[in-house]
Amino acid sequence: MPSDNQQGGKTSAERKRAFKERQKALGRRQRNYWLTDDEAEAVAAFIERLRDQGKP
Repeated sequence: MPSDNQQGGKTSAERKRAFKERQKALGRRQRNYWLTDDEAEAVAAFIERLRDQGKP
């Protein structure tokens, strides 16, 4: 039985690379912060609002 990759699917590494390239094209960089669960939730909500402001 052929693997997904042989049928035109992408490997995990290929998907990760493509995601990274899309983020880079948007001017984004990955950053690491030490946050509590509450802080992480607040930061995620803030980023979502911030990004929604830039949408047409």
